[in-house]
Amino acid sequence: MTTTAQQTTPDPTATLPLTDEDCLAETLAFNARFEAEAASRPARGAAPDAALLARLRRNRLAGDAPPVRLPQGRDRTVAGGVRVRTFMPDADGGGSPRGVYLHIHGGGWSFGSADGQDERLRRIAEEARLAVVSVDYRLAPEHPFPAGPD
Repeated sequence: MTTTAQQTTPDPTATLPLTDEDCLAETLAFNARFEAEAASRPARGAAPDAALLARLRRNRLAGDAPPVRLPQGRDRTVAGGVRVRTFMPDADGGGSPRGVYLHIHGGGWSFGSADGQDERLRRIAEEARLAVVSVDYRLAPEHPFPAGPD
């Protein structure tokens, strides 16, 4: 940018987008890390490693800390053997729940669990005065699509 006492003129080259060459070193480093990680994954169609899947699911694919399970949550099993985790607002907060919040966790029908967000779901139950039902749908690859949404 060129500045004088009278006028400020933008530098036309300062707003140009990055080119492929500007990002090449970072892209190559990312690709190398991705290839190394991908090489350790099981081949498509191979039987899944149940222990590895369980660990990844419990740790929510990030960090090493498993999700916090609150004592206010209740585990139940509904028709078809699907597990749900429920939260009710405290009775001292003003009577019965005003409705039901159905929570279907993220994870692309492959990862996640009904008990992965207890803190947030408990807060919804209390602040919105709703009964919260978090569905622990069947996960792939053990239960191929469309078993999860079904």
